[in-house]
Amino acid sequence: MSHYSGSKKKWYGIWILSSIIVLCFCYIFRPNVRYTDEFAVLLNSINVISYTMAFGIPFFLAASISFSSSVSKSQAQTKYEQGASSIRVFLSGLGKSYLLASFFVVCSTIALFIEPSVTGTTFYTPQGTGFLIYLPSVIIASLFISFILTSIGVFLAVLTDEVILSTAIGSTLTIFLALIIGWVPYVLRNSLTRSIAMVSPHNLLRTLAVSLTNYDISTSGGITSLVGFQSTFGTVISNLAFFAGIALIFILLSVRVLHHNVSYWKIESGQSKDDEIWAANVEGSTSGNVKPIARELKMRRVGLIIGIGFLILTMSMGTAAYQTTVREESTIVFYQSPDGGEPIHLGEWYIFSCNVQSVSYDVYHYLHHECHLIDWGSAPSEVTYFYSMLNMSTLEFNNENETARRNHCNSNNRTQGDWGGMGGSWNLLYGTGTFIFVLKIVAANNESLSGSILFSIKLSQSAGWP
Repeated sequence: MSHYSGSKKKWYGIWILSSIIVLCFCYIFRPNVRYTDEFAVLLNSINVISYTMAFGIPFFLAASISFSSSVSKSQAQTKYEQGASSIRVFLSGLGKSYLLASFFVVCSTIALFIEPSVTGTTFYTPQGTGFLIYLPSVIIASLFISFILTSIGVFLAVLTDEVILSTAIGSTLTIFLALIIGWVPYVLRNSLTRSIAMVSPHNLLRTLAVSLTNYDISTSGGITSLVGFQSTFGTVISNLAFFAGIALIFILLSVRVLHHNVSYWKIESGQSKDDEIWAANVEGSTSGNVKPIARELKMRRVGLIIGIGFLILTMSMGTAAYQTTVREESTIVFYQSPDGGEPIHLGEWYIFSCNVQSVSYDVYHYLHHECHLIDWGSAPSEVTYFYSMLNMSTLEFNNENETARRNHCNSNNRTQGDWGGMGGSWNLLYGTGTFIFVLKIVAANNESLSGSILFSIKLSQSAGWP
């Protein structure tokens, strides 16, 4: 008993220490939050908690300890020998896993909500409601997602029958999923994958926590500015139901695998009889029966590693193909110079109209300009150029005086030999309608000088950051 007690304390100590390390790491590298009002405390907490879920260690390790440690195996085996059903034995371990995961997210969330009071955080425009009203939303959302992750971890634990391996496999899966789909909210906002952001549980946590509050998100620029992607309460619930279904399937599979595991735990501990499924036709010692056990476990583990590797590779390739499809289907070329370029005469305004259209994907779209210098031509050695992308019509721009036109534009000076052209993109968010790209080049020292520069110009629209 003392041996098992010591082993139990050791694993729980490892879980506590690793969970604290993961939490501190995620806190240090969390996205910065502007404390405009009390709702920022919720955003800060879900950023940290979601990062811990992307790493997964506190949840997968909790499941592994509850099902794959020597203590948990011994306890499960004893309960089976005492006549307990497979469901009862499994639910006991599942309850311990959920209890550990719940303890972690509840304590972490409370600590993150206490932090503003300890550090004396000042809100720029306080609501006056206090920030503790958002605590239940974060705890409820965190519990839901932690249960899903822990259920997946339980299946990995009983399938591999090994603590470290199952934890490593689970964490590898969630880390790569977060990296592939999108990890950071402000990066996700401009990502082509933000339409499928909730495929990663850590992103689902963010939007679920926000959805459970009565906060007016329009005051902060909408849900996209808060969590990095668009969502509605309906889509959140449907994605939550999807993951809950996956968790349920893993739970049912885990019950069967656990029942099978107990039969060879007896053999491994030398307590099996000759009528055990692993001991058929074996005489004398049970040591020979350990070999088929080891073979099956090895096959399981290798198969799982190959399967997870294939899943990650498939997700990476699928995501890349999805991004390519989004970009190709959303790209519209408004203007393209003929082969060999076209002359841009000094002192003249060049106006190119772009009729921006809506895109069929929930991503921001951009206007791009590419101006490649082909030949300096007859221009003087130093020029000044004015350029901009404007949300107005050609007629409106032409009706303005020269001063107003230039005030709309960016300007730079360039000398012959150090300028290859220019390019850039404008984030239109969801904007549509008529835009114009304007360009004018003049001699830097004497605008009355004439000449021309040979340029190749391309104007286009596409979804996502280029």
